Amino acid sequence: MRQAKLEFYIRKYLNMLFYLSFFVIFLWIVQATHAIVTNGFFSAIRVYVVITTISMHSLTALVICGFYLYNFLKLNYRPIPVRITFSATLVVVGILFYDFVWIVCDYLVAGSGNPLIQLSLFVLGLSALLLYNIYHKKMQLLCLNKTFFLILSFFLFIMYIMVSSGFYAIYHSGVNPHNWIWFAGKFSAICAWSSLLQ
Repeated sequence: MRQAKLEFYIRKYLNMLFYLSFFVIFLWIVQATHAIVTNGFFSAIRVYVVITTISMHSLTALVICGFYLYNFLKLNYRPIPVRITFSATLVVVGILFYDFVWIVCDYLVAGSGNPLIQLSLFVLGLSALLLYNIYHKKMQLLCLNKTFFLILSFFLFIMYIMVSSGFYAIYHSGVNPHNWIWFAGKFSAICAWSSLLQ
């Protein structure tokens, strides 16, 4: 009797988490779309995360939402808690990887930022992803593949273009340098990690 009651409450809270995650995704998509329509593609928005807000580019919010939904749907035969946490973790690792490479480039070009802080965040996120994958080993969630390395190579090429085109110099001059090349880099960084899903 007690175990059945516990299972009922666990299922109830997991369902709430499921609906809450999609409510947040819906909210971000609406905010980002509204900002793009009113202020242009490279505008920034404040999005809600748990009990606070953070600032990010509208296109970044759409990429995060798109890949979260892609990962969630690709894991369609897995339990909902696994789908939610693994989808979110893959997206977060992609963002942390992008930010790490971005800060390394910024540090090499302009001497700005601290790559070690971002590296530690990326390693922490990657460790969580790998531990989660090991814990769910029977499900075989991740697999290194050619697509990952191809997209990763494209991402590094984009970052090279950004460095050689003076993106960071423009960024530090106070002008907004964000463009479609920057977006291709952000998109490919998150896409590379999502391509590991089987």
